[in-house]
Amino acid sequence: MASAALALVLTVIVTVQPTLAEMFFGPVTLELKGVVAALGLAFLIIPLMEIYKAIMRAVEKE
Repeated sequence: MASAALALVLTVIVTVQPTLAEMFFGPVTLELKGVVAALGLAFLIIPLMEIYKAIMRAVEKE
């Protein structure tokens, strides 16, 4: 839990602090289309894992 919190804090610091963000990522701006694509891909793991679990349950019943 502590490592996840530390990772979140470091990610926010690097992306919010303009100097650090520019040092690590360069001057990049993300348009709305890019944000929507990133969020869509990030949340895609949820239905994929649910499908995987359903398949595994079905296989184990046999």
